[in-house]
Amino acid sequence: MARDRFKKPVIERDEIIKDFSFEGAVAADNPVRVIDLVVDKIVDANPEAFLTKKDSVFGSTSYHPKVLLKLYLYGYYNRIQSSRRLEKESQRNIEVIWLLKGQRPDHWTINRYRLKHKDQIAFLTKEFRGFLFKEGFIEIKTVTVDGTKVKANQRRDVLTIGKLDKKLLSLDRKMDEYLGMLNSRDEIEDLEEEVMKKEEEKENLQKKASILSEEVSSIERDIRRIIEKKRTSRQ
Repeated sequence: MARDRFKKPVIERDEIIKDFSFEGAVAADNPVRVIDLVVDKIVDANPEAFLTKKDSVFGSTSYHPKVLLKLYLYGYYNRIQSSRRLEKESQRNIEVIWLLKGQRPDHWTINRYRLKHKDQIAFLTKEFRGFLFKEGFIEIKTVTVDGTKVKANQRRDVLTIGKLDKKLLSLDRKMDEYLGMLNSRDEIEDLEEEVMKKEEEKENLQKKASILSEEVSSIERDIRRIIEKKRTSRQ
């Protein structure tokens, strides 16, 4: 009996996976765990640096600074180039879903936090590398997280420890460049979105104008018929 030529699907799309967990989906040596651990420790150890105005009892609740800071660091290390893309990653990327514990800030929230709390991002980046070295998380080729060694990975599409350590060397300057790039890209995408809205408005106005023109033509035809009918009746 000939074997199947192609691999079979692992799951069916309507299948309910009872034993799935996001914790199990993110490997123990995945560097995203370093971001999660260190941001938590820095923010918890320096609450005064991350204080924000108290939320009103009215309206929706805000995101904790940890959520946005983790998202920015992840975006920086993975070259995610706009707030809209960061928003999308929070909805579809298993690593980011795990990192943010399922929270999904929209691009406006991500953008506003960067503009309003750039000092918090700057403080975090200054503390990040120093904290890793001080606490012994960074070694020559590994990062140790609560006893787990996060090893270098040769895959090009993941954040490796080698890349992490290299980026940390110039983190302050590079983070400023990254935030500037995000700002520029967000401005471009905002303009593109505005142009699209204007184009949609233009199309809608053209459709309305066409409908009004047809209605006016119909009314004119009705008036001409009425006038012609009256002329005929007088004759």
